[in-house]
Amino acid sequence: SASGVRSRGSGDMMSADRPRRPERVVHMNSQRAWILAALGVAASVPLVRAQCGDWTRFTLPQPSTEDYFGAAVAIDGATGVVGAPFADEMGADSGSATLFDALTGTLTLKLTPQDGFPGNLFGSSVAISGDRVLIGAPYEDSAGTGVNGDQGDGAQDSGAAYVFVREGESWRQEAYLKAPDTEQDDLFASDVAISGDIATVAAPWNQSVYVYRLVGARWRREAQLRPQATLHVGFGNRVDVDGDTIAVGQSYGPGSVQLFRRDAGAWNWEAEVMAGNGDWYDAFGWSLALQTDRLLVGAFREDGAGVGAGSGDDDGAQDSGAAYVFQRAGGSWSEARYLKASNTDPGDQFGASVALSGETVVVSANAEESGAIGVDGDQTDNSLAQ
Repeated sequence: SASGVRSRGSGDMMSADRPRRPERVVHMNSQRAWILAALGVAASVPLVRAQCGDWTRFTLPQPSTEDYFGAAVAIDGATGVVGAPFADEMGADSGSATLFDALTGTLTLKLTPQDGFPGNLFGSSVAISGDRVLIGAPYEDSAGTGVNGDQGDGAQDSGAAYVFVREGESWRQEAYLKAPDTEQDDLFASDVAISGDIATVAAPWNQSVYVYRLVGARWRREAQLRPQATLHVGFGNRVDVDGDTIAVGQSYGPGSVQLFRRDAGAWNWEAEVMAGNGDWYDAFGWSLALQTDRLLVGAFREDGAGVGAGSGDDDGAQDSGAAYVFQRAGGSWSEARYLKASNTDPGDQFGASVALSGETVVVSANAEESGAIGVDGDQTDNSLAQ
């Protein structure tokens, strides 16, 4: 999709009984062969690109070691956005997001919301499509509802999302998005995605994904998506949108991804996909990426010991992780490929975040322990094992 894959850090950002996030994310641009890899707190953000068949790497500077700069990343064209939810621009942990030029790796502009407040964690989720950026603040406390509603406090940790639009060389806040049924602890905007004139905002604690559409110059709420499966705890753990299709992940239990499709102006449930070899604690649906008729899903706690594409599954490497490719044909979705790392080891968490662009997929291994550096280093070097 234009909005790619986003993620924010785990641990402090969510309590133990709520959906948690990996600390790294990859994002791949459909127009250029860029890969972003966010490393989280006290780290910079490496930006890798393909040039004449070779991969090169340069690093974005990090403003602060405590901002969690890189907790969420997204890129479209030559413009990227990096979230820093613990930045203190408008008070402690109010959060910020920074735009950068992907051609040069330079930071260009810092974004903050008009109603920024301590503890909102603005920048926990980010997405970009063309001249618009969508940024989530899941711990925002307003009791407002709908589009551009009341921004006063009244519903702790209800969450909000913000649309920014580029006008010439400048950016401005275009819309302030809230759920129509705002409640405390909804964590609205835990994940966000945008594709053209469609924005999706997940509220996993409310088991909902909200769809907004840009009509003329105004954003309007178009739909509220609810789970159609029997086991749906954590619905909205991850969301992506591409054109008239929305994918929503939930990683509780065996995990699944539910797909919705827009037809004649209405969003309808289309299918639910699950891993063919799934087990209860695999965390399938923790990460996902959607592009046209193809879906890539990560399961970072899957236990297969195989390596490479189409490898066997013998449950011999606990939490090594896996990724799955699904394909849509004739309105039906089916599993097309089971992917493992080329250097599978227990605990690597391959599939913690994923990205998809055309025929290329990128899968991160959140806890892989190689001491190698750069591109195509020694995959057998586990010198950083603890």
